Amino acid sequence: MLVVSNRKGGIAMPLSMGQVGKQYTISACHAKGEVKKRLENLGVLPGEQITLLAQRGGDLIIKIKDARLALNRGMASVIFVK
Repeated sequence: MLVVSNRKGGIAMPLSMGQVGKQYTISACHAKGEVKKRLENLGVLPGEQITLLAQRGGDLIIKIKDARLALNRGMASVIFVK
């Protein structure tokens, strides 16, 4: 399992390694360019609470605020949570 220490001293892991049914706090998003802008527009921002609802065929379904989002494993791997 890949885990990293963020600047505030907490331990974070990629969302793609999360457990279904658990709630996490976004600590960082390491996406680049248009992907980062798109994720930010969808509310994927540091400090936001998300719940991992399902993992199916490599894709993840998350709940953030009152919305449900589907992310592929590549996108989920650049979103770090704790």
